Amino acid sequence: MLSTNQLQLPQWAIESNRQLGLAATLVLLCSIAYCYLLARLEGADASLTLSIVWASSDWALWLLLIPILVQQISNHQGLSLTDKTQLVLVLQATAWMPLAAVLLRCSVELLMTQTPYAQVLSLAYKRAPLYLIVWLLLLAYVFWHKHAAEKTKASSLPDTEPDRPAQVRTFVVQSSHAEHVVRLDEVQYFKACGNYLEVKVQDNLYLMRATMKAVEKAVAGSVLVRCHRSFFVNLNYVQSMEYAPTGNHDIVLHSGEKIPVSKSFREQFRAQYYQSGGMARTH
Repeated sequence: MLSTNQLQLPQWAIESNRQLGLAATLVLLCSIAYCYLLARLEGADASLTLSIVWASSDWALWLLLIPILVQQISNHQGLSLTDKTQLVLVLQATAWMPLAAVLLRCSVELLMTQTPYAQVLSLAYKRAPLYLIVWLLLLAYVFWHKHAAEKTKASSLPDTEPDRPAQVRTFVVQSSHAEHVVRLDEVQYFKACGNYLEVKVQDNLYLMRATMKAVEKAVAGSVLVRCHRSFFVNLNYVQSMEYAPTGNHDIVLHSGEKIPVSKSFREQFRAQYYQSGGMARTH
């Protein structure tokens, strides 16, 4: 028994049922006409009733299977081609459909013509690929229709989420007597120091137990930029860059401290420094 929620099909499912139902009806009518005209051309006893029976044995069942297939896909909310678990469940729930079509076609063949079982098995072998392709095409169409409808619905929804204040990133650092919480934008630089990091905040130097790799993730997208394997520096505290004749580069902070710039991080740092509005000054 289907629940009330399952019976309330979304609009895309109703539209899929309508379109696929019309397509299946058209195929059935064309098949009836083909069977009738073929019998006339071959000089056989052309009977409209027989033509309907033979055509229906191939295609009428799909008129009943289409709503069931659409219902199965509709029941799986959030189903997508990347969700392998739900996709397998839908395939398992509908895999009997091509088998049912083969059994119906073979049953009609036995009842109408008294065909030997060996020939009926041969017919099943020939018909199975056709019904399998029909099943897969129906699945593909319904999946596409569902995805297109959900994509259109998502693009039409207004962005009602209110603006949120930017989250302030903080660090817990240690002095000789206590722990302190400092804001990321207050940090002038991080310096690797054994198993700890030195953290310069205003005129104070704190320690923090962390690795440079962890800091790199924590400061990603901020004003703290790596300039050396042992340093992250805050661009807001950079006064200038010095280029020595030997090719070495140093960052000069507003406090007068100098931070080395290694060759491996030089171009990356310069690009971010100039992008932030920094103006290099050569000495």
